[in-house]
Amino acid sequence: MHHLKQFVLLIFTTVWVSATIQQANADAIFNGDFSLGNVGFTTDYVYTPNNTQPAGTYTIGTNPSLYHPLAWNFGDHTTGDGLMFIANG
Repeated sequence: MHHLKQFVLLIFTTVWVSATIQQANADAIFNGDFSLGNVGFTTDYVYTPNNTQPAGTYTIGTNPSLYHPLAWNFGDHTTGDGLMFIANG
């Protein structure tokens, strides 16, 4: 007898926005580090505060594992505890 196993693949997309900003154009990227939360950008993903379920949703948070039970556990690439865009692709 053959046993079938079903595997679920969740792809989490972390969007990193980085730029070198000169003093003359310091406002070139508004909220580029997501420190202001869910403002200053647009996306086709659906905003779901504190949750990234189901697929096609996103939140702004400090660690993907806090918003989905199958997400990896890591902080942002700058301080480790800053905000980031966390999406369930």
